[in-house]
Amino acid sequence: MNKEQEQSKEIKEQAQESQAELKRKPSAWKRFFGKKWVFPAIYVAAAALILSVMWMIQDPNNYALTGKDLGIQVNEQTGNDKSSTTSETNPQDAVTVTSPIETMKWPVPDNVKVDKVMGFFDQAAGDKERQAAMVEFEDRFWPHQGVDFAKSDGTTFDVTAALGGKVTRVVDDPMVGSLVEISHQDGLTSVYQSLSDVKVSVGDEVHQGDVIAKAGRNLFERNEGIHLHFGVMKDGLSLSPESYILKNETVNTDDANAEADADSGANAQTQNQP
Repeated sequence: MNKEQEQSKEIKEQAQESQAELKRKPSAWKRFFGKKWVFPAIYVAAAALILSVMWMIQDPNNYALTGKDLGIQVNEQTGNDKSSTTSETNPQDAVTVTSPIETMKWPVPDNVKVDKVMGFFDQAAGDKERQAAMVEFEDRFWPHQGVDFAKSDGTTFDVTAALGGKVTRVVDDPMVGSLVEISHQDGLTSVYQSLSDVKVSVGDEVHQGDVIAKAGRNLFERNEGIHLHFGVMKDGLSLSPESYILKNETVNTDDANAEADADSGANAQTQNQP
């Protein structure tokens, strides 16, 4: 190999080494973008630029949100009126969110006169009251779980719903007579036994005072003849109906009328005293 060929070969080898060195060594831009902080810094700068542009194109004197922007109405409070802090409401748009609480009433129409023939058995009552609230059936005595009403002439009468609710049970059982149960709020259930001519069905919605049946007979309390047995249950436990009836709610009985006459006489005597 002559000298010229050797020089040419040497030049080629140097050129190849230079190209390889360039490939191995990254460019300045690659080295710059290869740093971890570069892209987050670019994002932050871009966001700041966008916000600056938006602020410049808006009216700098009108940047506060108002009640109208939020969809509400508020009273403007002045220094002389510190009590004006409630929201304004259009009376025509107002919605009533509360309603009067319905209280239980005796399940007998006001114009029907009945007698209370048996009361609820209360373990805390006296011996006389407990004995009077025992039902004799097949030579055994059973605590009475309700209040019974009957007319003095032994005829039937309308039975009304003591409280508005939903009819959840209707049963024809000779032992207790036809039975209706009405469910109310808070786990309360009113029970009507010894019925006849039942006028409601399971699933019916009834209002207080609606006629649901007539008084009838049953085997368990057959000595009472035609009567109504009225009971109240709370979460499945029998309770005294009188504990759910307001004190000023009286059924139309001879005892109630006598008490009312006595109270009227006492009040009149007090007014006539000097």
